[in-house]
Amino acid sequence: GVSYGGYLALHGITRTARFRAAISENGISNLLALWGSGAEDPGWLAAEMGGMPWERAQAYLAASPLTAAGQISTPLLLIHAELDQNCPVGQSEQMLAALRQRGAVAELVRLPGEGHLVNLNGRPSRRFARARAVDAWLDRHLLPEKEEHASDT
Repeated sequence: GVSYGGYLALHGITRTARFRAAISENGISNLLALWGSGAEDPGWLAAEMGGMPWERAQAYLAASPLTAAGQISTPLLLIHAELDQNCPVGQSEQMLAALRQRGAVAELVRLPGEGHLVNLNGRPSRRFARARAVDAWLDRHLLPEKEEHASDT
């Protein structure tokens, strides 16, 4: 998922192990850290959460995939545009750090010089790098392993 879809992908894999792989692009992992950190007015997040972070800290924490990172067992690819001001790259960096701390399977592909919707309006070279990373991740985690045959040795 991308943007809110990236948040949903992260949220989903904290709740179930049914997926063989997941990808979060420009996703949000920590709502407390998001509040006031981007170019947008943080009022939209306070409206979504029913109040300011200091008023509803537990709600922000409960809705943040980072606080449930210990539940993630799904291999996760994080893709993040470094210049994204809607969903700052630190959101993916925090999730990657949490998963690495646990020894979980996770990677981060950073897209330098790009903003929020690189998949739609980024430079062709960055869009190609993104697509290549997605394809490689899905191939690695979703394609059946090749069987070795005795006659091949």
